[in-house]
Amino acid sequence: MSTSRGQVPAGLNLLLTVLVGGTAWIMLWGPLYTWGIDAMQLYGAADMVNCGEAGRIYDEAYFQQRQQPLADGDDCSRHYFLYPPVVALVLSPWARWSYPVARILWFGIEGLGFAAFAAMVYRGMEFPRTWRITVLMALSILMPLWMAFRVGQLTVVWLIALLGGLLLHQRQRRLLAGLVFSLLAMKPPLALPLAIWLAMRRDGRTLVGMVAGAGAQTLLVMACLGPGMPFYYLHELPNLTQYAKVVDFPAAYEQSIAGTAKNVLRQAGFLAPQYLSTIMFIQLATAIVAGWALYRVVKSNRRRAEPAAGVGRNYEYASAVLFMALSAPHLLLYDAGILAVAIAFLWLTPDWWMGVVLLLSLTTAAAIVYFLLGVSLMPIVAISILFRLSRLCHAPDLEGVATPVVRSTGPLLPTA
Repeated sequence: MSTSRGQVPAGLNLLLTVLVGGTAWIMLWGPLYTWGIDAMQLYGAADMVNCGEAGRIYDEAYFQQRQQPLADGDDCSRHYFLYPPVVALVLSPWARWSYPVARILWFGIEGLGFAAFAAMVYRGMEFPRTWRITVLMALSILMPLWMAFRVGQLTVVWLIALLGGLLLHQRQRRLLAGLVFSLLAMKPPLALPLAIWLAMRRDGRTLVGMVAGAGAQTLLVMACLGPGMPFYYLHELPNLTQYAKVVDFPAAYEQSIAGTAKNVLRQAGFLAPQYLSTIMFIQLATAIVAGWALYRVVKSNRRRAEPAAGVGRNYEYASAVLFMALSAPHLLLYDAGILAVAIAFLWLTPDWWMGVVLLLSLTTAAAIVYFLLGVSLMPIVAISILFRLSRLCHAPDLEGVATPVVRSTGPLLPTA
């Protein structure tokens, strides 16, 4: 196909329109998880803050008891609040509405959030104008984004924080980028890998901004909910980690290395009580290997000269997001939505096809395959791409081959 002069291949938008429509139909009207099931748990914790019961939001039995009136008879035995207390505090004004009204408001806010993310991709990234709508349509076939909307998760917040921070970082506004990144402290399994990336690249200014933002969240919690609240969360953290792995999610929904390993071990008949420590060792080993690959990307980028530095930067941003996903011990389908950011940055490189492969590993068709196989292949795809990026960035001839392919009048993809 020819994409010279930045023109979209004939029929591509039509194909994407069909795929987006099919994905939307399956995700919005299919027999999947209950609408707003995670928003209900967020509402429950925020409502407990309003009722002066913040000191019990990690009390499993009491929290599930408080969920029952909202669940309309559904089973709440697997409902937990796993987030830091700042999330319940920030959402407490929303929980002052009755739950039926708050639920409607929540989906409206989610929709606005995804529209804001789309605007950031459209206006903030360096795609040729003729390709921008196509890029948004392609990202719209990602199953995790639709699932996040259906269950009412906070994925859109992580998307905005991650892409917004990276765009500011790209523009050398490091301190502000760190402050935006600090929103990810509301989900520590995503924030820690990002902080490790910043430490790898010795980016003290951005790291200071991120730590300052996280510190401000902690101080806000201490001021509003009591000085002992952060310590209550830290004390309960081991239990919360256990709760996150109590539920056996199907392969199409479980996207973490730890959860995938748990599924495989269960299918093989290894149900010993020690299985959790085993899978966490596998998760840790994967994070270390993925971190080593990311470090190779970071190290090689330090010595790049323009124009290769621009492409290397996009490789590095994509690698950092891949590392976040591969390191998180609790990564369900909606959490994997952060990979939309990695995909977009990969599409800004000569190796755009890796973004296509990653996209295809997160579609509804891929989910059906994972369900039949009993294991998700997305982590394998993600770590394979991360290792390929580490090799590409170490190639001695990168300056000669990795010239930017995205510019105002140039093509998004090479001519074939």
